[in-house]
Amino acid sequence: MIASSENGIKAIFFCLAIACFAMVYALITRDFQVEYVAQYTNRGLPLIYTITAFYAGQEGSLLFWA
Repeated sequence: MIASSENGIKAIFFCLAIACFAMVYALITRDFQVEYVAQYTNRGLPLIYTITAFYAGQEGSLLFWA
């Protein structure tokens, strides 16, 4: 049971890390097909503010803190 829960935690961490990477990648490349990117960024925003937009909205903030 303990080994199973440890593997589950590792799997969740891996999935969350991939989701965070995908969101940051979409923000950096300014992929406006992603609704979150289109809603919280624009082309005139400097790169540092574009990256920090990761936790600007509720969805990104929850992903960041997970």
